Amino acid sequence: PVYLSASTYDDVRARFSYLVPGSGSSMDKERTTHGSAARTVSRLDWRVIGEEPFSMFGLTFRALPVLHGGEYVCFGFDITGPGGGRVVYLSDVKHVPEDVMASILAEPRPDLLVLDALSDI
Repeated sequence: PVYLSASTYDDVRARFSYLVPGSGSSMDKERTTHGSAARTVSRLDWRVIGEEPFSMFGLTFRALPVLHGGEYVCFGFDITGPGGGRVVYLSDVKHVPEDVMASILAEPRPDLLVLDALSDI
């Protein structure tokens, strides 16, 4: 599955319509016209998420809205294991809002922080 925000999903549909079935790309038209899926590029399982926690593989994920650049919001993740251990993963981040930083620093503190930053945090 591909987990993403509603706004990112809209961007993907607009910029890479061939990746999203039913988005009206020429791939959809060709499948309809010729009855074949021979040119299907992918069969991705798109899952639009918000900030509510979700679980998979025995882990709980909570999306953390951070700024990639300008006003573009992307998600980092706060991941909690079955034993309560926490990993926070923030990739390609330019700014972490104060409320998100407060939730990252809340007890219990993360056991591991993975941070890839574009500039000062």
